[in-house]
Amino acid sequence: MSKKIKAQVSEGYQIRHKGVFNLEKLYQTMHAWLDENGYDFLEADHQHKKIDIGDEIGLIWKAEREITDFMKYDMVIKFRFKELHPASDNLVSGTSKITFTASVVLDYREQWSSSRIKNLLFRLYTNVLIKENITKNKLKLLEEVKDLQKTAKEVLEFFR
Repeated sequence: MSKKIKAQVSEGYQIRHKGVFNLEKLYQTMHAWLDENGYDFLEADHQHKKIDIGDEIGLIWKAEREITDFMKYDMVIKFRFKELHPASDNLVSGTSKITFTASVVLDYREQWSSSRIKNLLFRLYTNVLIKENITKNKLKLLEEVKDLQKTAKEVLEFFR
């Protein structure tokens, strides 16, 4: 069984924004960041509701990057846009909330879980032999999440 190690302490990093922003540019910029940083990307969920007070959009992106045969980075990005109204050609007005969560996943191919002895070796390997490497990768992933968050924030605040 694979083991996930969260890269952040809380429920994730969040951006909250109210005002005018370019939703298409936000989508393109974040997608480009994931591509440039070697992540495989999947839009796991997309909901769009038209209601009286404005459109409501919910998205869930899942991204992963293989680091080694044993370790990979997982990132989940949840978007919630509310009260969206067209402001001009490419701009919308509304509120947005973007949540970033990330994990370092060990033994994602589940090669160490087929027997009790392999499970014991897995714990020895991760808790003693590569513990420092896991910590370094956790910090590196955390920096990547912060960089993506900063990139998204810059796009959202461009029209302030």
